[in-house]
Amino acid sequence: MKNMRRFFLIALVIFFAFMLFADSFPSDLEFNIPGNQQQSQVQKPSYWRHDLLWKTLAVGSLSAIGIWISLRKAFKYRKILIIVSIAILGFLFGGVLCPISTVQNVLFKYETAYLLMFLIPIVVSLIFGRVYCGYVCPFGGMQDLLYINKYSKKVPDKADKLFKYLKYIILAIAVIAALSTGRVYSDLTPFKSLFTFDLAVTGIIITVVFAILSIFIYRPFCKYFCPYGALMAIASKFSIFKVKKNDSCVDCNLCLKKCPMNAMEAPGKISGECIVCGECCHACPKNSLTIKSGGD
Repeated sequence: MKNMRRFFLIALVIFFAFMLFADSFPSDLEFNIPGNQQQSQVQKPSYWRHDLLWKTLAVGSLSAIGIWISLRKAFKYRKILIIVSIAILGFLFGGVLCPISTVQNVLFKYETAYLLMFLIPIVVSLIFGRVYCGYVCPFGGMQDLLYINKYSKKVPDKADKLFKYLKYIILAIAVIAALSTGRVYSDLTPFKSLFTFDLAVTGIIITVVFAILSIFIYRPFCKYFCPYGALMAIASKFSIFKVKKNDSCVDCNLCLKKCPMNAMEAPGKISGECIVCGECCHACPKNSLTIKSGGD
């Protein structure tokens, strides 16, 4: 409880800091090529200031709610928060934060405000695990809602472990491509065309493909392709709060079987793939699992 109070006090301070320095916020161009920044600012002189400010506040506020849900083990509210996040970050704000363009744009936009928005999910992952991925990201949320358990197709364990390295390779490619070409390749992100109502053929095809895959495979883009998720997976390995077991655990391994991300290495031992969805906690017949800080 003390940690929760500290967190919300920090969040409150950050909120007032945003309001105080709102005039310094640059325009947000997740889906634009960096070379067009000056033109976009000229076209929207009265709107750009509020654009990134409210997006950053939305990301921070929704993440704070996700943290509260995970620490309180109130997982029944997770899907509700996902729907709210899709509505706000997805359709209202046009897909924030785009998993591919965000890791590229931050290389060009070193302004404090954009960097802060980029870092919020990373810092959250470093402290509380991948709460942003599991509760807030609209791109992951779409996959989560499309998944139908009775049609689930299990990816073989060896292939699953191998495919999970793809997102780290894609992260490296995205960074190299942005630095070498000066372009941001947001049209390769699933569901981007849906959130922005973009009729580009490439975006539509990618969205349809991953929408179909999501019915049968739990969060395929998140598991195997998301470069932003790769950064958070690295950060979450050092997170303070993790899924841990108590002495009542009987090693039935139900938590391993129920984990949709295949993130459980052993009861109470998770990898960076964990998105804090709570399925392991819900499956445990002894209520042996909880999310807490400190040792086992």
